[in-house]
Amino acid sequence: MTPHPLGGTGLFTRLSCGLLLLLLLALPGLTSASELVTIIYMDHLVPQQAKALEPIFEKARAEIGVDVQLIYTSYGEFLDKLVAMVISGNAPDLINATNSSVFLVEEGILGGMDEYLQTGEITRTIHPPALEALTWRGELFGIPFAVNTWLQGYNRFMFDDAGLTYPPGEWDASYWTWQDYFDVAKKLTLDLNNDGTIDQWGVAMLPEMHWLPYWWGDTLLEEGAKTLRVTPAVVEAIQFFADYGPTVMSTGSLVGGTAAMTGFGSWVTIDYAKQLPDFDLAPNPRGTIAWAPAHVDGLTILRQSEQKEAAWRFITWLVNDPENLKMYNLARHGYGTLSAYMGDQYPLDYAAAYPEFQLRWQVLMDATMYLGKDVAMYNASWQEISPILSFAWSQIFGGQSSAATMLEQLRPSMDFLLRQ
Repeated sequence: MTPHPLGGTGLFTRLSCGLLLLLLLALPGLTSASELVTIIYMDHLVPQQAKALEPIFEKARAEIGVDVQLIYTSYGEFLDKLVAMVISGNAPDLINATNSSVFLVEEGILGGMDEYLQTGEITRTIHPPALEALTWRGELFGIPFAVNTWLQGYNRFMFDDAGLTYPPGEWDASYWTWQDYFDVAKKLTLDLNNDGTIDQWGVAMLPEMHWLPYWWGDTLLEEGAKTLRVTPAVVEAIQFFADYGPTVMSTGSLVGGTAAMTGFGSWVTIDYAKQLPDFDLAPNPRGTIAWAPAHVDGLTILRQSEQKEAAWRFITWLVNDPENLKMYNLARHGYGTLSAYMGDQYPLDYAAAYPEFQLRWQVLMDATMYLGKDVAMYNASWQEISPILSFAWSQIFGGQSSAATMLEQLRPSMDFLLRQ
């Protein structure tokens, strides 16, 4: 046999090279183009978010052989485009699902994620409220990956200037009921130049009516959003806000310096801190219980997907590795989101990334212990329900009607919509 120019026989060298190639391809992180499986992932993003996600998709491509092709739209266009793709037979394999995606479950587009979860291939523990938020009538329709919530922000300087103690840092503190909150807000609502016009409001927040009873410790809508709940506790909560709110609440701005406190979404924490040096975090006031709304994002495989195995491979790869998930969440949500998985402590990373902001990050981290599901969106007719509740709230808040009278008047039409 003719010796090979590089030593050894041609056959031996060819066999050795072939074996070496097989060994290389078997190593983690090395995937041949022919082995790649492409999945189509659809999400509602802005261009900066889409760009930030590219490195995690490249990592998935290299490590697990899944080529994630991203399609994104604005939030407002997302549902229309998704439905159009499904109808045309070009449905994506994977989408971002939220609390308000129940319409897609009702239409048979999403659902059945329980079967995947029951395989045991997700090895980390999901916060139970996050799972509950993506469950509709007993059916899981998404694997949670991120939790955003609503909490309170306040201006330390305004509290100092008024000689007031800061809000507590603990969600279950006995001090910091809604009565405490409004009493403090009243002291912070000021006509600074004595011209008869309020210059500094206690609270820059006009909350939606369906949230108010939650914060009190009851619900306005029945679990599963089937009927309107007109219980004494619900009536009391809404009337309480209507009686106290107009004197201390406005459409002022915390970061603009015209309000001392505000409710805000955790996803804008750093934005607020950058604009207001004296900004800090506080729990939501407590009614009968401490409560933070759970706004959950999850990944879900569409029923029409032809690449279910690859889509599931991507999901498990993402959520089982804390670093992969953190990389993904920071790219998609920025600083302020929480992980849907126990043990992850993102606020500690935020504190390290922004040492110049002396925020009580523990308030945000502890919110996961008090998360509650917002069942208001758990109905396919929510787009019709929301304006009705908004009108009712404006009438109650404006003093044109009592909470009891308005809720009783709403009950027939609301119950009809909720049962659809």
